[in-house]
Amino acid sequence: MSKTINKLQFKNGNSYETISIIAEGSQYIQGQNRPIIDTQFSESVFDDIKSEILIDGNTDTLTIQNCTVADNGTITINSEFVHSNYDIIKSIGINTYVVSAATDTTPEVDEKRTSLVLGQLTYLETTQKSQQSQIDAVVLSSLGV
Repeated sequence: MSKTINKLQFKNGNSYETISIIAEGSQYIQGQNRPIIDTQFSESVFDDIKSEILIDGNTDTLTIQNCTVADNGTITINSEFVHSNYDIIKSIGINTYVVSAATDTTPEVDEKRTSLVLGQLTYLETTQKSQQSQIDAVVLSSLGV
């Protein structure tokens, strides 16, 4: 029987299966109220995710993919949602989440997960980033590099 999964794909093409992904809402980060992407992965991919976000420009374009995995392992992408300029790393870490609440007869069930929260650049910050690239190109050209 096939199953449906969600993945987060970075600009370099590497993608990771998510446990939870919320791409709506906003948080106050670095003096601005910004749209965020709040993602949870399995604890085992913490080092991989940390390496991905340290690659310059790798969070410029993020793609959320909804996929179906067939019994034979074939992955079919059902839909993709592209998000741009999520270059501000609000947090990354391994956090404990409640998977099942305690009842009268069973204790609470917790799970450790890799958590990544990214904030989006404002229009002004995106424009400044673009202008800086152009300035760098002019300076390098004038230096003959």
